Amino acid sequence: MTAAGGETASGGAEAVDLTAFASELDDVFVDRPCGNGTSLPLANGAVCDLAGAQHVETSITFGGEPGTFYQVTLRVRGIWEPTKTVDGAEPDEEQPLMVGGQVEPGNGDSAAINYQQFYITVASPEQTYWLNNYGYVAHDIHKADYEFTLVVEGGSALKVIANDGNTRQIANFPQESFADLPPYDQTPTLGQFLRLDVENVELAP
Repeated sequence: MTAAGGETASGGAEAVDLTAFASELDDVFVDRPCGNGTSLPLANGAVCDLAGAQHVETSITFGGEPGTFYQVTLRVRGIWEPTKTVDGAEPDEEQPLMVGGQVEPGNGDSAAINYQQFYITVASPEQTYWLNNYGYVAHDIHKADYEFTLVVEGGSALKVIANDGNTRQIANFPQESFADLPPYDQTPTLGQFLRLDVENVELAP
């Protein structure tokens, strides 16, 4: 029979819930708060020290069968600064998403590596999905809410990463927030964050 999400269940009467394979990706929240001592009120273009490490990772193992490939549609919500990645593909010019590529090379304080990157790596098929690529760097804050689809092999490893080349980030000086997304729905974060929600999983064609 045809299982939920398009997989064929062999020998069983119940459909396979493919979204269960992506359970570790669902509700992932990467919080990048400002450190203690951040000056208030926040001025336009303000920066703050990161409260934690410059590089943080959430490691995930996708379910499913090795040798079978799945399409995972994710909802991405972020309040973050812009970064600039190059040499990849931009599936939708209205989304800050680049597939493949790298952080734009550069030196000095204005180098793109010093502007925080939020991204997902997939081990198989090997790929990087840059989530806050705006094609420039500046003391700006963006509020993003979009969906995209990644491909992953069953049993593969993924990482959700936030990386900054220095110990500072642009503070959330516009006080952006999502009304239905805690913990910053009542009081906006001073820093930045990423939230992922799994919308759908189906077999890759």
